[in-house]
Amino acid sequence: MHAGEGLDGMTDCRGGTPAELTDAQFRRWAELVECRTGIRLAHSRKTFLTSTLRGRMRELGHRSYSDYYHLVTQPVSGAAEWAIFVDRLTIHETCFFRHSPSFELVRQFLVERATSAPGASDLHLWSVGCATGEEAYSLAMLVDELEHPTRYYGVTGTDISTTCLGIARRGIYSRDRMTNLNGVQIAEHFTEVERSRYLVSERLRKRVCFARMNVQDIEKAPLGQMDVIFCQNLLIYLEKSARKRLADRLQGFLKAGGLLVLGVGEVLDWCPTALRRVSFPGTLAFQRVTG
Repeated sequence: MHAGEGLDGMTDCRGGTPAELTDAQFRRWAELVECRTGIRLAHSRKTFLTSTLRGRMRELGHRSYSDYYHLVTQPVSGAAEWAIFVDRLTIHETCFFRHSPSFELVRQFLVERATSAPGASDLHLWSVGCATGEEAYSLAMLVDELEHPTRYYGVTGTDISTTCLGIARRGIYSRDRMTNLNGVQIAEHFTEVERSRYLVSERLRKRVCFARMNVQDIEKAPLGQMDVIFCQNLLIYLEKSARKRLADRLQGFLKAGGLLVLGVGEVLDWCPTALRRVSFPGTLAFQRVTG
């Protein structure tokens, strides 16, 4: 045992701060995260995982990675703490209309769908891995500007992080998340509730619902057939074969003629038989074959 280490070889007793994860410890935690969430932590993210664990352990007074591991793996009592840990691990910043080519593709898709089938049924859109909600509300803005008030539409946002979903449900965002919006969109869809913080309009919030979902359990999602499924910046966190499996599962939720939008470069060599690749600059998207 080296100086400054605890009995489990993981604690810097001089400052009460756990040392950097060893490679073996990192693999143990990474395997747990991937098994439970599908998220693959590359070795390059060892420092990130260490800092995430340290922060939460410091709050709880834990000085040993093994003790905290034991806590989060308890069948019942560990469930709440595991949810908090996953929140810390997965929260990431986003913004409205983050990838403009993909949203422009959705806009044109909706225009063509309304033109070709003006009496079509309600519209249903799904933001998979919606984080703090900007993506889901961006989809709602697109439909609202094109369709309102001709027919009902709804947007479902799903994510594994309860903290992110709480932010999404409140619908209050700082101005720096709105850099891709013009003045007309801000005036139409937001109300300033305090300095440089804006609340999404009630009209949009009534059309968007948020739910917690682990992509490992996507088959259990109580969702019907979707016109648009938007899944970006999620597949990159999964192992390559898991990306294809999730994409396969998502296509099963598409209506005939429905659109699946993925992140550019997030899944390679995926050739679904029921979908055709959509040719649109700067995007990776597929449409369900109608025949």
